[in-house]
Amino acid sequence: MGGTNAHIVLEEAPAVENGSVSRPWQLLLLSAKTPTALEQMAKNLAAHLHENPDLSLPDVAHTLQVGRRPLPHRRAYLCQTAAEAKTLLQGNKATLNLMGTATAPQRSIVFTFTGQGAQHPNMALDLYETAPVFRRAIDRCATLLGEDFPLLAVLYPSTKNDGAKHPLNHTEQAQPALFAVEYALAQLWLSWGIKPQAVIGHSIGEYVAACIAGVFSLKDALKVVLQRGQLMQRCVPGSMLAVLQPAAVVKPHLLPETEIAVINSPQTCVVSGPTAAIMALKARLEALPVPCRLLETSHAFHSALMQSALEKFAQVMQSVSLRSPQIDVISNVTGTWLTDAEATSPDYWVNHLRQPVLFSQGIQTLLSLDTPVFEELGPGLTLT
Repeated sequence: MGGTNAHIVLEEAPAVENGSVSRPWQLLLLSAKTPTALEQMAKNLAAHLHENPDLSLPDVAHTLQVGRRPLPHRRAYLCQTAAEAKTLLQGNKATLNLMGTATAPQRSIVFTFTGQGAQHPNMALDLYETAPVFRRAIDRCATLLGEDFPLLAVLYPSTKNDGAKHPLNHTEQAQPALFAVEYALAQLWLSWGIKPQAVIGHSIGEYVAACIAGVFSLKDALKVVLQRGQLMQRCVPGSMLAVLQPAAVVKPHLLPETEIAVINSPQTCVVSGPTAAIMALKARLEALPVPCRLLETSHAFHSALMQSALEKFAQVMQSVSLRSPQIDVISNVTGTWLTDAEATSPDYWVNHLRQPVLFSQGIQTLLSLDTPVFEELGPGLTLT
């Protein structure tokens, strides 16, 4: 073999820049082919951090997350400083945040969006202060809502509100605030490269799911959610009763004007209706005895008491553009996959406000996916 190779140095390699500002907590991910190799990897990383005290922990976490091939035996360490990381890496199994063996190379990620009732003052404030992607999404929602709804003042008030006086206890305030937080959480997860194969939401959460799937633009979704909450707030007040029995068992005991509003699991349901009727039903069930408890809510959602909101809400839905979902969405109305015809029909969303939430059936449908992992995107662990 003959010939001449010419080498030209165009520019010196750039200096490595320090990592940008990151969130306080870091996740160190390790994986190996065998448990022995995993133990050695942890020791090696601890030694490397000790020998290189100037290393940026966020940069180390990033490299471990995206620059290494995932192998079956895995560990995850949650820490804030390099010193804390070394302590965890050198410790025994009891100090691990998470460990296990991955049996499936691919998992079906499902985003689950929480419904009304999970909201609370200052929800996700730490993310708003430390996660730029989350903050930008919240600020965008605030800009689109404009003067119609002071989102930041409702989410993060400068003064404390007591109990029932807090605006988030009112439906017209809770629904747009919840939507914004859950939408921002989804944008944060998407920015981390976590993309769902399917999405499901609980009642108001389905609007976030549909927005992420492309059914609504963000502007239209915020308009719909804001007016939905206002219309529901104006409905006749009522009550809701959580019952620790299957819906089929509860139905024969229902009183006039009461109805099944939510089926959260095969063994539980929620009944909705006028307060007097719900209190009478509560007494009847407790006498059987059937465990039940009143929910902290001002209205009887997903019941006949929502009827007065339907006509005006139909007008709202006819004023926005609806598109076919680009991600598979579970319908609360049917408990199965949302069809293109349903997603793009204003009538579907009007029925969604009135019909029972078949959340349990939706989860059963999602369990047919290949090794699904459910990730709750909301201000708490309600769905979990």
